[in-house]
Amino acid sequence: MAFDPIESPDFQRIFQDLTISLPFTSRKTLSRRVEEEFESRRAQLIDGLDRACQTISISIDFWTSRNSKSILAVIGHWLTIDFQYQEQVLEFAESVACTVERI
Repeated sequence: MAFDPIESPDFQRIFQDLTISLPFTSRKTLSRRVEEEFESRRAQLIDGLDRACQTISISIDFWTSRNSKSILAVIGHWLTIDFQYQEQVLEFAESVACTVERI
């Protein structure tokens, strides 16, 4: 659903009026390119961590969005070989919220 508006004539007209050409006009193409870019960057991250990281610290962030979705993010923190601090989101997903009921 998130990529559906790209096929809307009104959405495309906005870019025509701004004289900006969209590199694609199909939600399937956009979705495929986002997925390809994600996989490419994930592979680069894994390769970089494999080559340059001996230890990694993990932090977790959990919150509820404005539309009541529970979101979980896992962030990795490490130093490169030349001691430059790096951090990267390792996982980002909607999660099942734990609720505690009062009796």
